[in-house]
Amino acid sequence: MIPSEKYINDTQLEHFVRDDKFLDISNELVFTINKYFDKGANFKFLDIGCGDGYLGDKILENYPHSSGCFLDIAKTMIEKNKKKERKKLILGSVFNLENIFHDHEKFDVIAVNMLLHHCVGDTYKKSRENVNLILKSLKPLLSKDGKIYILEQVYDGIIMPSITARLIYGLTSIERPKFLVRLLYSLGANMAGTGVAFASNNQWCRTFHQLDYKVKLENIISIDNHSFFRRSFLVMKSSYEKLFILSSSSK
Repeated sequence: MIPSEKYINDTQLEHFVRDDKFLDISNELVFTINKYFDKGANFKFLDIGCGDGYLGDKILENYPHSSGCFLDIAKTMIEKNKKKERKKLILGSVFNLENIFHDHEKFDVIAVNMLLHHCVGDTYKKSRENVNLILKSLKPLLSKDGKIYILEQVYDGIIMPSITARLIYGLTSIERPKFLVRLLYSLGANMAGTGVAFASNNQWCRTFHQLDYKVKLENIISIDNHSFFRRSFLVMKSSYEKLFILSSSSK
């Protein structure tokens, strides 16, 4: 299946900054990795959608014998990375992993930090199919005891679990009229005009099960505080940042 893709523009990329929330989430992921490896561990990791490299750099800092591949599709993000030993920078798409790592390269840790909801397609259904394609392509890259660490923004709806995520996609994927796109952008929809495809906790768990992954750990990192108006408008029960740790059930 060929992925249906939309791309974030340079203006939208400016919102991928190290605010306190991002730092807290990334640090929590590193803290969780600490539960599986001691300081002297020699392991290899892949940071997908690495941005400016903050997360991967923290792993390198905590584990002096580790090495990592930092992958991002945006040249501006790759250029923001600090060059270090044990660090390999790769400009490329998450949809092209098979060709990028064609030498049967394996990783003990694969980090996917707030990326999957940005892998949008022309429809919400195609966006979720994109996520499936990505998760399938990660499985061959896992070492025998390797794990995938997925950090995602989760939206649970009131009437049905996925309704809030679908509403957000519908609003942010509107491309015309331009004044409406600008209005949504001014109201905080940073991905207005491109789209963002969040999912509910129920959707994530079902996806992992369908793709034959074992969920080793689920941990809510932080809970968002939305106004009554926003929750009502988006038919939202709750939203939060959640960490899922997966392993291949075939290993």
